[in-house]
Amino acid sequence: MSQEAIDRSPRAFANRNGISLTTVYNQMRSGQLKAKKLGKRTLITAEAEKEWLENLPDAVVDSDGRFGFRGVCGR
Repeated sequence: MSQEAIDRSPRAFANRNGISLTTVYNQMRSGQLKAKKLGKRTLITAEAEKEWLENLPDAVVDSDGRFGFRGVCGR
């Protein structure tokens, strides 16, 4: 799929990443996700999406096979 064919709206970003639209807006408000404005439209560039994904904490699996995050909850 070409870069131009990808929907760059916050709703499409949420759908692509399996998160809520509220989480997307919270991430933008906190500065963890960068967005652009074009008139009334809010757009999330491919570069911003990639940067956001790269800056998420690494998931780790404990000895019981449960997922967690490095540095959180004693892991």
